Amino acid sequence: MMELVAVVQICPEPEWYRLEFAERCRLRGEIGALLAACENVKCRWYDAEPWTGSIAEFVVCEFSTLQAYWGLWNELREATV
Repeated sequence: MMELVAVVQICPEPEWYRLEFAERCRLRGEIGALLAACENVKCRWYDAEPWTGSIAEFVVCEFSTLQAYWGLWNELREATV
């Protein structure tokens, strides 16, 4: 079985930090739910700020098929976040 991995760095725009904390949490939850709903995809979200001292969030996604890879990015493209 083929395993594909994508490491995606999260680079928020300055507007992100102007949102209220509760709204940022809600939107992160929306993205998390979308990631969890994708079949044949395992994702882990990391916040490396404690180690780097700067904003450094990233997601590691593992895909079991190319269709799952395509499906995740298609879902994210269609998301309102």
